[in-house]
Amino acid sequence: MRLQWLPVAAAAVLLILPQPGDAQRTTAVSPLGQPLVSTSLISVIASPERFHGKTISVRGYLHRRFEDSGLYFSKADADYLAAENALWVVFADKVHQFAFSKAGVPVVPPHLNYFDSRYVVLAGTFDKDDCGHFGQYAGALKSVFIIIETSQAYDGAREIPKRKR
Repeated sequence: MRLQWLPVAAAAVLLILPQPGDAQRTTAVSPLGQPLVSTSLISVIASPERFHGKTISVRGYLHRRFEDSGLYFSKADADYLAAENALWVVFADKVHQFAFSKAGVPVVPPHLNYFDSRYVVLAGTFDKDDCGHFGQYAGALKSVFIIIETSQAYDGAREIPKRKR
């Protein structure tokens, strides 16, 4: 398997992951030539007008299901379908997908459904006026062009060992 995209993946991860303490940070340029704003899902839900029409990257728990294509604040919100704590997600025709095996080796998922029920970072354009299926969601993340699987660092108070590289 050729991994020509590995440097791109590393750059994408570094550029669009929200940083702790940053409410909003411009970190890169989207494929449309707009600045890519890295922010938290809480900031977007609390101040939708501030992000409307902007290309953003946010982290959350993804449901990719029938009538439930949402990026939730947490797994608990997704489990209870608390759509007010989520964004409706619409993927672009071409999506750059970044995932890693348990050994930490980059893999190319066969389909976007691979990311269902996982914590991910998404990059797309925010629309405060589109509230998704039955108007339940806090807004929509449209034309999502990047999806990155994130990994767990802790299990309670116990740190999870780093993946072997």
